[in-house]
Amino acid sequence: MYPSEERSDYPRGGSLSATTPVKTSEVQRELERLDKTVAELDSVIESLGSRLSPISRSPNPTTDGQAKSPECSTPIGIALMQIREKIQYKISHIVDLRDRLEI
Repeated sequence: MYPSEERSDYPRGGSLSATTPVKTSEVQRELERLDKTVAELDSVIESLGSRLSPISRSPNPTTDGQAKSPECSTPIGIALMQIREKIQYKISHIVDLRDRLEI
């Protein structure tokens, strides 16, 4: 490419770094939305558990025998790992509610 030519896929100045904050903010915004969705799921599960408690056995003691996940080294990896762990916990909560039903 000659110095007088400009590429349309780069911002003025020829650097992609100007577009990086936009992508980071989109990712951060979606991580926040995902976290809110997980919190909403938690609220619904707790409500369901309360409504089912009159017809359910006592909760079984939980054992945390699951293997540890490998550690993440990037902020996005850590955030995604934490959300995944929250979802896994909620899945085990739903399974526990299902298994305790007396009907």
